[in-house]
Amino acid sequence: MQLSISAPQAWLKYKDANWTPPELWNHGIAGAFLDYNLYASHYAPHQGDNSQNISSYGQAGVNLGAWRLRTDYQYDQSFNNGKSQATNLDFPRIYLFRPIPAMNAKLTIGQYDTESSIFDLFPFSGISLKSDENMLPPDLRGYAPQITGVAQTNAKVTVSQNNRIIYQENVPPGPFAITNLFNTLQGQLDVKVEEEDGRVTQWQVASNSIPYLTRKGQIRYTTAMGKPTSVGGDSLQQPFFWTGEFSWGWLNNVSLYVVQF
Repeated sequence: MQLSISAPQAWLKYKDANWTPPELWNHGIAGAFLDYNLYASHYAPHQGDNSQNISSYGQAGVNLGAWRLRTDYQYDQSFNNGKSQATNLDFPRIYLFRPIPAMNAKLTIGQYDTESSIFDLFPFSGISLKSDENMLPPDLRGYAPQITGVAQTNAKVTVSQNNRIIYQENVPPGPFAITNLFNTLQGQLDVKVEEEDGRVTQWQVASNSIPYLTRKGQIRYTTAMGKPTSVGGDSLQQPFFWTGEFSWGWLNNVSLYVVQF
């Protein structure tokens, strides 16, 4: 006797050959690095003083467990006849960050830039929390409509646009959900479900590309609090601020978008 169980496609856990699920991630080894660019010049006229200049910029960092410490640096030194004339070493920003896989988010503390879909960015000193789409499977990043339906038998689901097939999958009987369409799609999508008994069902789904739209069932957000800073990292004489944006994919082409600034 053999017992065969078929589960609807919509009930299965999402898998992607190009993506490792969070439970299999690791933080890597502890270490430090220096990423630099170095420039040097020497000026020696027939008459007059010789001059030299050395400049460098880049980023330095330390990794320890889940935490990452980063700092940008800029260095400039001038010489006249071999004697140092001016030295400038600047650290425009220093910040600490770590991933939070359970929230698909990144926590940042220190000097960083605000992030927004609609407002201009500005540097600040404080703390921020932002959902990170890089933690999602590649095909679930950005916005694309979700196609749902119910297969009466083993069926083939085909999604096409302008008579060009862009997605196709065989699904078992029961509810199905196509959640991993490309985020570059725009316009009308044609959906066709071909049952194994010959029945065919067809309908259309609209796809748009708007910054505020989020895939159905997904949540995107960013929030930050602190004080604005100048380009050099000094705190400006401005009050403490809090800003945030939240987007929840309610329906295929309807997202709840809330902003606080």
